[in-house]
Amino acid sequence: MYCFIPKTGCTTTKYLMYNLQHGTNASAADPKQTRVRIHQEHYSLLKDYSKEEADIRLATYNKLIVVRDPLERLASAWLDKFVHNPDRFSYIKTFRRKTREKNLREIDTKQGQIRDPRPFPNIETFWKQKNREEILRRNDMRQARNLDWIKRGSVRSDGKPPVPFRDFIQSITNKVYINIHWEPFFSLCAPCQVEYDFIAHTDTLAEDLRVFLHKIGVIGKDYLLPTQHPSRAKTSFGTTFREVPTEDLRRIGEIYKPDFDMFGYNFEEDLALIENLRGTR
Repeated sequence: MYCFIPKTGCTTTKYLMYNLQHGTNASAADPKQTRVRIHQEHYSLLKDYSKEEADIRLATYNKLIVVRDPLERLASAWLDKFVHNPDRFSYIKTFRRKTREKNLREIDTKQGQIRDPRPFPNIETFWKQKNREEILRRNDMRQARNLDWIKRGSVRSDGKPPVPFRDFIQSITNKVYINIHWEPFFSLCAPCQVEYDFIAHTDTLAEDLRVFLHKIGVIGKDYLLPTQHPSRAKTSFGTTFREVPTEDLRRIGEIYKPDFDMFGYNFEEDLALIENLRGTR
């Protein structure tokens, strides 16, 4: 039984499970395969069973989870969904929409959320409405320029990504945009309720999966295992995060604290690495 967490090597792990189940040797590197296909395959989920059937499986099946340093996973999610992904436009569009909705709520709050049924009962309300419209017009123009840059490439005309990493982090700390690709482990896989038999780590995924297969008695299938490659997020970890203020980093640390604590990652060490790289610029 495998609880998949996006941006922890779940595509690779899903291919392994798929191949074991179907006796195939498909991989994401095969030109006949696509990353999308493996995620569109039908998998039996616990929710498909009755409570009694689910409890039996939880008690008797080997249970696997793959985890990753939470900050490294955030960097990977941003690079994949907002910079390198061919389908990044949909993520950026959603980000812009949710940001705009947040701005609307803030503007309404600052202006007292006037709900007078008359269109403009007095001159003060009129100018508040005009100011609100002007703020939104400027935001829309800025977003339209960014979306035009997105269509031409992964960066804007000033060389920056359409959604800067700092803005991405603040959308998480402000609870503006939550997505499965950066949702915390504890929220996705309930490690406090499920006793996992094996915890694999992204940076040692190939070896961990080999040990897992042998542990559950699957012998002679090592050829299905992936080749371990250094992650793109790991090599650019410090560079990516050093643009984020320490205050925002600590807020991220609080949000993902259960992930750090339960799976042996150390936020303070990550923060020290970032601060050290920030100081050497």
